[in-house]
Amino acid sequence: WIFCIKYAAPALMFVIFVASIVFKIIEGIDYDSWNMWIGQQDEKQHPGWSIFLSAFLTVFVCMWIPIFFVLRVVNVVKDQKDFAYFPEEELRRMHNLERNPEPTKVEKVLFCF
Repeated sequence: WIFCIKYAAPALMFVIFVASIVFKIIEGIDYDSWNMWIGQQDEKQHPGWSIFLSAFLTVFVCMWIPIFFVLRVVNVVKDQKDFAYFPEEELRRMHNLERNPEPTKVEKVLFCF
């Protein structure tokens, strides 16, 4: 399960992403519009500014993944366990909850912890 989350799913998403970009480069980026003078659809190319804007937004959104990968590899960004504060202890005291017991061997194998 952990293998799927850490390696297989990201690799598959990367392959799909690259394949879609290659497909758009090969096939071109066009759209169908209605030509009222001849009564049928025409294929038109998107304007250059819209292609640039979509490429810029795609790169801007996706560039953070490899950047943070490199920053974590060189230990500029530390891997944090707690990304946000959650009042776990206060909630336990307020609702009189006990901590969960230690997981069994079966749970450790099934859930990889």
